[in-house]
Order: sequence, then C-alpha cells, then structure tokens
Amino acid sequence: MPDWIYESPLGTLAVLTAITFVGVAWLGTVLIRPILRIFVRSRSGGDDAVGNVLSSFGVLYGILLGLTAVAAYQNWSQMDTNVTKEASTLISLFQSV
Repeated sequence: MPDWIYESPLGTLAVLTAITFVGVAWLGTVLIRPILRIFVRSRSGGDDAVGNVLSSFGVLYGILLGLTAVAAYQNWSQMDTNVTKEASTLISLFQSV
C-alpha cells in the first residue's frame, strides 16, 4: 500500500475515495449501458429482465433485514441476561454485607 495514503489528511482521503468510486460507477455505466441496451432490446421480454433483477434484490434485502432483526434481538436478549446476573450478584453482595 502506498505511504501517501497514510500521510494524507482525512478529508482529502474521503473526497478522493468518493471521487474514485463515483468515477468507476459512471465509467461502468457509460461502457456497459450500450451493451445491455442491445441485449435487452433484442429480447421481446425486456420487462421480465428488469422484474427479475428487482425481485432478486427484494429477496436479498428481505433476508438481510430479517437477519439483522434476529441479531439485534439476540444481542438484546444476551444483554438482558447479563444485566439480570449482575443485579442478582449485587443483591447477594448487599445481603452478605
């Protein structure tokens, strides 16, 4: 990894990273769009391709959302268990003293 990345200020690095990623996205859009346009227009069911892409995205997004909710609930449940254990330990310590 080049050393100038570690020596550059954070704001400059953030702007450079944003410009790089946006530039790559634009370049990919400009280069790939004509190829995809020919591919989609040559088929009679162009709307089917768009529908398949959107449904695939929806399924993956739904799975991600569900897994995030499960992870959040598990973290909350574990935190609740830890708080209960700590409270019971403090109660027993108070009663011992």
